[in-house]
Amino acid sequence: MDEEDRFPTGGALDLYASATDGGDGADHPLIGRRLGEYEVTGLIARGGMGVVFSAERADGTFERDVAIKISSGDVMGHDLRDRFLREQAILASLNHPNICQLFDAGVTDEGWPYFVMEKVVGDSVADYCRERQLSPDAICALMIQIVDATAFAHARLVVHRDLKPSNVMVTADGTPKLLDFGIAKLLEVDAEQSTIRPMTPRYASPEQLLGREVTIASDLFQLGALLAELLTGRPLHVDETLETAVERAAQGRSVAVPAPPDGPLPRELRKIVEHCLRPDPENRYANATALQEDLTRYLQGRPVQAVGLTPLYRLRKFLKRNWVPVTGSLGAGLLIAAGVQLSVALLAAAPCGEPDGRLAGIWDT
Repeated sequence: MDEEDRFPTGGALDLYASATDGGDGADHPLIGRRLGEYEVTGLIARGGMGVVFSAERADGTFERDVAIKISSGDVMGHDLRDRFLREQAILASLNHPNICQLFDAGVTDEGWPYFVMEKVVGDSVADYCRERQLSPDAICALMIQIVDATAFAHARLVVHRDLKPSNVMVTADGTPKLLDFGIAKLLEVDAEQSTIRPMTPRYASPEQLLGREVTIASDLFQLGALLAELLTGRPLHVDETLETAVERAAQGRSVAVPAPPDGPLPRELRKIVEHCLRPDPENRYANATALQEDLTRYLQGRPVQAVGLTPLYRLRKFLKRNWVPVTGSLGAGLLIAAGVQLSVALLAAAPCGEPDGRLAGIWDT
């Protein structure tokens, strides 16, 4: 398992510039320190751009174990600090069962921004699916919850920007949790030309790689990349460098979806993934709800929008979904037709004016 996949609260604070200095484990200088209403109790993990600590409520009002994600604010300008504090209220409003809850946020005396978040214990979604050998249908059912959480955030004008396996944890009871909405950028302030572009190149959309405007369509691209990885068992761009990724994005080339080791993807699932991964943002799903609806249609055996709703395709899906009643109706129709044909044949064979005794019972009242 990669280091970032062991983070109980996802990747470190990629939005900020450098990790805090200090020791590891029990020797870390922040352990025992109080941040707001919480006291730092231990070091969970250190990433390339931040540190994640365990903490507990310290004011005596109630008990709560949390994770605190902290990053050095040495390079944060005044505007970025103000924006951090301004956005925390929006992020705290993302109260959804499949989103890691933000309880508090602030800036330390040293100027380090921190998030106090729900402590999520589980496996990264890729590990969860692989270890349990989930079927495509089970993966789709899990993905529907992830997409629903993304749609919830989009409705509040929050874009995740870094959807990847290590930012989706699955708890022991099978509940997926989206992490790291703390690096999201509100659509309302997209016009601000920040030099900080939070993303993971392997999962970044073409517009992110090219430094263009990032919208909900970027999250849809990343949801497609995530779904493809869960279905095939490997990332889409495993051998791609940042340079070749940018070249692919600049040329508008489509992303090839590999086949799983045990056989090809179901056609409809492949079409759903490809619809998410289209190079032009305008040609992807209109929103996360549309993707969620297509995944639900797939599980229900209904026509999938990404395939194209031709009459023949809709008929095939109808017959497959309703084969029992359709077969029964056809059988009943054939029996009726056979009975009518037999009656006509017997009437034709009887002498004119002399009712056939074999049909006497039919005409008697």
